Amino acid sequence: MWADWQAKDPSKRLKDISGLNAQDPAVGFSEFSGGMEAESSMWGKPTKEILAVTPDPKSGDGGGTLTLNHIMSSLGIIPNATVQDVMDTKGGYLCYEYSSTK
Repeated sequence: MWADWQAKDPSKRLKDISGLNAQDPAVGFSEFSGGMEAESSMWGKPTKEILAVTPDPKSGDGGGTLTLNHIMSSLGIIPNATVQDVMDTKGGYLCYEYSSTK
């Protein structure tokens, strides 16, 4: 779906971004009704070790709204990337493309 959506207007959609920088700990994911307690019952709560290395959700943006400059951390597994780095699956960071089976 992502690749199909982008292919409809790549000049705009490779830069189309909005939303919150990170999950609001008081509310949970905005797309999921039920809040953090309902989410935790499904997936469990993060451990203290995970919370200790969780990056600042405002890293790279200077605010609570997501931008193309938002830094996504893999916690040292692979180099950090910005949202801009991964918007184009055929770009230098990801370098793959979807094939259609229509």
